[in-house]
Amino acid sequence: GDDLGPRTVVACGTCGLWFVSPRISSGEIADKYSGKSYFERESGVTGYQNYLEDRDLHLLFFRRQLDELERLVGRGRLLDVGCAGGFLVEEAVRRGWEAEGVEVSEFASAHARDVLGLKVRTGDLRGAGYADRTFRVVVM
Repeated sequence: GDDLGPRTVVACGTCGLWFVSPRISSGEIADKYSGKSYFERESGVTGYQNYLEDRDLHLLFFRRQLDELERLVGRGRLLDVGCAGGFLVEEAVRRGWEAEGVEVSEFASAHARDVLGLKVRTGDLRGAGYADRTFRVVVM
């Protein structure tokens, strides 16, 4: 279903990092977000109505994000973790970034690779195998 059960948002007393407790397992993430139904909703309250059809709306947001990143750090290598259909990666490449993505959904990552021609890996960040300091910017 759409519900992962009750969760609480808590803050680490040492560093202040906010996180969900109990932690969501990688299996739960894969089950919930890897299918086409998360990106093209037929029912339920989570996910997108139609992520791919709403490309222009997503690009408005991603362009603002990239404007701010470019103001702060210029351009360079960028990794989008949870890149969905690859629209931020696509816009970054268009602007001159060396951009890649990683996405747990085979449906969404295949769209990014096969339709948009982007460097996008299917899976989670741990399994993606990127070396330390590969990217100047990582967005999630």
